[in-house]
Amino acid sequence: WGVLPWLDIGSFGDDEVYRWICLALAFAIGAGAMGGLSVLTGIALRVQAPLYGLIAAAFLVVGESAVAIGVAVYLLLMASDIRGTSRNLRELVALRVESADRAADAETQARRDPLTGLSNRAAAFERIEELRGSPFVVMFVDLDFFKDVNDRLGHEAGDLVLVETARRIKAAMRPDDLVARLGGDEFLVVFAGDDDDLDMIGRRVLAEVERPVGIGAEEAMISASIGVTVVGEDDWTTANLLRQADHALYRAKRTGRQGIVRFDDRLADELEQRTTLEDELRDAVRAGGIEPVAQPVHALATGAVSWVELTPRWRHATGGEVAPEVFVPLAEEIGLIEALT
Repeated sequence: WGVLPWLDIGSFGDDEVYRWICLALAFAIGAGAMGGLSVLTGIALRVQAPLYGLIAAAFLVVGESAVAIGVAVYLLLMASDIRGTSRNLRELVALRVESADRAADAETQARRDPLTGLSNRAAAFERIEELRGSPFVVMFVDLDFFKDVNDRLGHEAGDLVLVETARRIKAAMRPDDLVARLGGDEFLVVFAGDDDDLDMIGRRVLAEVERPVGIGAEEAMISASIGVTVVGEDDWTTANLLRQADHALYRAKRTGRQGIVRFDDRLADELEQRTTLEDELRDAVRAGGIEPVAQPVHALATGAVSWVELTPRWRHATGGEVAPEVFVPLAEEIGLIEALT
């Protein structure tokens, strides 16, 4: 702006025209430049309009030198405004970054088990869906005799065992493999690949878990059972995969514990029968189809009834009588034992 009044534009002749042309050029250049800077740096537009009016009035009264004075004043105000805007921008950026960090931390915590720091059920389900279209393995790991630890050493000791077990299982797997805690003493391991190394990986996990856990002067001795399902096709749901691995784990528990059982066609037939039995048991409990039978216990010396044992009897509509040792444990597992009792 300061250069324009001293340019030699002789073709205009009249001094007044020259001054108006200079003023017009100054405003055109200034408006474009400062408008662009305002967008880039956030300079307050409220400063520009009054200042342009002041410079125009001074130009008409004082002459060309007012333009240079106005430019100097404007640049000083602009520099002050830039400093203030820069400070505000820094504060705003810091606030946004802090807010983003808090949101990211909250999201991370929502996907973590609060006790062990492993992934939780939601994160595990997401990981399983991410592997759709490629072969992978779902492995349930459940601790044996964990209740004994809680009963003998207390729940704080039980928590320490869970934390140490989580660390050991994580250390036994590859960095990209997912290890999650589903709740209680049950862990889920998901890893990409087929079943070539399945037995080796399972045995490594069992060996890690079975090492004693030191708790003060005491030692907690535990073991684990593992149920596995290998996924090679896309025709599956996450719920079905977990149910298959859980049934394989159920079979591992029933066949001596401390072992690995893989879900296969035989277990698939068992699972189908079990699912049907679960549905029928729910219907029977709801409809009162299970009756208590009193069995008196006699004293041999006198023949008198000492006490009476009540046992449940379920007469299945098509399959005959179902033994209590079959449906009572099932009722415990699926949350029906209270209603049955």
